[in-house]
Amino acid sequence: MIDLTKKALPDTVTVDGKAFSIKTDFRIWLQFERDYKESVRTKEPFNVDYIFTDEVPNGYVTEPLIA
Repeated sequence: MIDLTKKALPDTVTVDGKAFSIKTDFRIWLQFERDYKESVRTKEPFNVDYIFTDEVPNGYVTEPLIA
């Protein structure tokens, strides 16, 4: 867990060594959580393009993650 008194939340994710800016609004991440859970339940991929602010990584995995 991140200690927010000492460090800010991330605003990028790194894919294949390149940083991509992400949206940090909590509502985006609530939607991501719902989409993820539905993906696990249905075993179907889901689109995560909406979490990125500008450029979207090419060729990222869209298959559902099984927890």
